[in-house]
Amino acid sequence: MLDQKAIDLEIAKIAEEIQGYLKKHPQSVDTADGVTNWWLLRQRYETAVEKVKKALDYLVDMGFLEKVERCGGKTLYKHVPNGSGKS
Repeated sequence: MLDQKAIDLEIAKIAEEIQGYLKKHPQSVDTADGVTNWWLLRQRYETAVEKVKKALDYLVDMGFLEKVERCGGKTLYKHVPNGSGKS
């Protein structure tokens, strides 16, 4: 069972996510269900995408992946055969 401090931290984290969403979408209005299903999921997706991009860039820097720029601005990542990473 969670203690009050853990619950307060969880609530604070959710509040922070809502604030982050509203900074990007200041005109948003929704119900509690809508906030859960749209705002928080979208905010978590955007945060996850940022983290994944950083991880991919790290793997490119380490020599495990190669970044391939495509027409239309899309970037693909592919495994580098025998890519052992940088020492």
